Amino acid sequence: MTHAQQDVHGPDRGGAPRRRGRRKTYRLIGFTLALLLVFATAVACEEFGPQGGWSAPVADGDYLYVGNTEGRIVRINANAGVMDAGWQYPGQGADGLGAIYGSPVVDGNVVYASGYTCRGNVCDGEVFAVDVNSGQPVWGEGGFQIDTKLVGSVGVGQSTVVFGTSAVNREDEPPGYLYALNPEADAGLPIEERVGARLKWRLPVDGAIWSTPAVVDDIAYFGTMGGTFYAVDLRDDPAYEADVTERVLWQFEADGAITASPLAANGKIYFGDFQNMFYALDPDARIADATGSTLNPASEWSFESRAWFWAQPLLDNGVIYASTLHGRVYALNADTGAEVWAEPASIGHQIVAPPAIIESRRGQALAVPSGDQDVFVVGTASGQDFGRFVTGQSVKSSPTVVGSFLYVSAVNGDLMWFATDDLTRRGCIETRGGNRCG
Repeated sequence: MTHAQQDVHGPDRGGAPRRRGRRKTYRLIGFTLALLLVFATAVACEEFGPQGGWSAPVADGDYLYVGNTEGRIVRINANAGVMDAGWQYPGQGADGLGAIYGSPVVDGNVVYASGYTCRGNVCDGEVFAVDVNSGQPVWGEGGFQIDTKLVGSVGVGQSTVVFGTSAVNREDEPPGYLYALNPEADAGLPIEERVGARLKWRLPVDGAIWSTPAVVDDIAYFGTMGGTFYAVDLRDDPAYEADVTERVLWQFEADGAITASPLAANGKIYFGDFQNMFYALDPDARIADATGSTLNPASEWSFESRAWFWAQPLLDNGVIYASTLHGRVYALNADTGAEVWAEPASIGHQIVAPPAIIESRRGQALAVPSGDQDVFVVGTASGQDFGRFVTGQSVKSSPTVVGSFLYVSAVNGDLMWFATDDLTRRGCIETRGGNRCG
C-alpha cells in the first residue's frame, strides 16, 4: 500500500533527521543479511575474491558489449553471433580486472566500464574508457586506478564521468565517495600523474555506493548503504571549488540501506531500499525545498512491500515494475504508487536485476532474471505466468532485447540468445574465449 508522505523524513542540510537511531539499526541488519543472501562469497567474503558475472549486455548498433568473468569488456557481433576477438579491454597479454559487476555504458564513440579485484581486504579498482571502433583505451592503459571496490557502473554527464565507491584503502577515510572524472584529460601523461589530472573532485558520503548513479541535466542521483539518497550538481562551477559538499542539492533519508540503482524517468526518481520501502521522488519539488525534509504530497509517494529491493526498477507505459530479493515483482502506477495488479507476480527466486519488456506470442511480457536459474516470463496485463527462457544458470543481470531476440548474460560467463516469440534458445557463446557453449 502507499504511505503518507509525512511518514518519511529527509535530513535538514545541517540537522539530524528523526528516527535516525532506529533507521541506522535497520540498515545495519538489512545490509548484513543482504550481503549473505545476495553476494554470498563473491563480494561479502573477501577470502574468495570477487567473481563478477553481473554485467548486463549493452546493445549499440550491431554489437553487444558485456563484462566477462575474467574482468574484461568484450564485444559480440549480434548479427553473426560471434565474439570480436580483436576487441577487448584489457587487451591480449594483459591481466583482467578480476570482476566486472556494473554494465558497460556506451556514450557516443566511447564505452565506459569499471572493475576491481581484491587480495584479502585490499582492493584495486579501475575505471576505463574504450574506443567503440578500435577497442583501444581512450585514457591509456590502466585507466583511472583507485584502491577500492567498484560495484556499480558509471554515470555520464555533459563533461563529467561519475562513479561511486566503497571506502578507499586508507586509514580514517569515510565509508564511500562519489568520484567525478574529466573524460578529456591527457592520456599521454605517466600513469602516476594521470590520476591527478583526470580527477575533478570527490564527494564523501555516509555509506558505500554499490549502485550506478543516474545522471539527468548534469545532476547525479544515487543512494548509499548509509540509507541516504543524494542529488549532486556536476556542473563545472567555480562556486563549488572551496567546498565540494555544496554540490549536494538535496538529500533524502530512506528507511534502509540503498543498493538499487535509481531510475530517472517520468519526471521522477524511483528506487527501493533494504527496509521494504520503494520511493518516487520529484527532483523539481525537492530543489524548491532546499532542506528536503518533507515529501511533496502532490507529486511524491512511497510504497511498502514484503521484501527488500535490490534491482533497478523499470518504467513502461505509465507502470513501474519493482522487483524484490524474495522474487516478487510489483506493478505500480508511476504517478500514484497504487498497485496495478491484484497481486504481485512471484518467480520464487531472488531478483537482483531489472526485467526487460518483450513481445511474446501471448502478448507483452516482462523477462525477469532469476538469481537461481532461468529468466521467467510474466505478462504485463496482470502478472500471469507465460513460461520461461531456460538458461540452466543463475542470471544476475538484466536481459537485453535486440530485434526479436533476448540476450542473457549468465553468471558463468555464457551469453545466450532466445527468440522472444516462442522462448526457444537460438545460440550461446562463452564470453571468456568466444567458443560456442556446449
